[in-house]
Amino acid sequence: MRFVYCRIGGVEGLLQVEGENIMPRHPRFDAIKDLIDEFRKKPYNAGTLPGDLYDALVQGFWRKDLVQRLSKWTAYDGPGVALAHQLFLKIFRKGGELHTVPPRMLDQRDRPMPPYPGSTQNGDDVWKAWAEHVARNWGCPPVAPLAVFDDVDLAREHYAPATI
Repeated sequence: MRFVYCRIGGVEGLLQVEGENIMPRHPRFDAIKDLIDEFRKKPYNAGTLPGDLYDALVQGFWRKDLVQRLSKWTAYDGPGVALAHQLFLKIFRKGGELHTVPPRMLDQRDRPMPPYPGSTQNGDDVWKAWAEHVARNWGCPPVAPLAVFDDVDLAREHYAPATI
């Protein structure tokens, strides 16, 4: 399996691909599902995030806005920070590469974070660099311009071979 940084129906994200099949089952599906189930419990109070993560796990498409929302938990001063780190590592880390857990990309009002001191990248720039990094680590170099799959229906769980 690999991740392709792409756009589906106008939505940026990382798409799971295996050979010519798009959206295959993630190789760590059960472990990720267990972490998502843990996120549903108190004291996390994660709102709709666990359900949205489960939908992405089943669909094989990790939307930009979902990844950005999860990134808020990596810098959260509370019990969810370790779980958010584990989720990023299980979902997006292929091997022992660094920088799989991104810095926080959104502020409390879900706006892109302003640049950190000494940086010129805001939360949207961080997303793009991080998504390209993940795709590259899974064997799929960034495509310029961004790959677009407008004929993909995210409601389907599996697709027949397609040209990617």
